[in-house]
Amino acid sequence: MTACGGMDNMCTIYDLNNRDSSGVAKIVRELLGYEGFLSSCRFLDDAHLVTGSGDMKMCVKTFPFSKISFLRIRANPSLGSFKKCLNK
Repeated sequence: MTACGGMDNMCTIYDLNNRDSSGVAKIVRELLGYEGFLSSCRFLDDAHLVTGSGDMKMCVKTFPFSKISFLRIRANPSLGSFKKCLNK
């Protein structure tokens, strides 16, 4: 699997081992809900994906995809800290 994102405010996850007849990797899931462009994403392991977006939020998503839960962390530059919110 690989994940990518950009100015469309979503994270797209592809299965590199499952391709269509022209060789293009199939989309497994599109994760919505970002309020800013997706600036980074990285798989920590087979069950966790970390994303960062232009609205200064960092999400840790837990798989399987059928039930995504994630921890959203928002930077608070004025306090030098992070705000944590659990979303499902």
